[in-house]
Amino acid sequence: SKAEAESMLVKDITESSASLGDFAWFKGLHDVRKAVVVNMVYNLGMPRFKLFQNTIWYLSQGLYTEASIEMLDSNWAKQVGNRATELSVMMKTGKWS
Repeated sequence: SKAEAESMLVKDITESSASLGDFAWFKGLHDVRKAVVVNMVYNLGMPRFKLFQNTIWYLSQGLYTEASIEMLDSNWAKQVGNRATELSVMMKTGKWS
């Protein structure tokens, strides 16, 4: 049902967010950039997200333009296409699109 699907989505988003607790930089992100990272973890899973070492380093340094470029330099970006582009822009600008 729709209610079950929404409940499952909330659970998955909550779990993805909680799994980012080990990254000190995550807590300091604004909501838009947090949503981008949660979206990536939800899609990739934490083990694959951790392979984005350059992106993670740039995020830890507050270098969002560089992080957005690194996001697009990946197989993930090729696989998800426009969504990766949209998320990259959101990471760079800090604005909802």
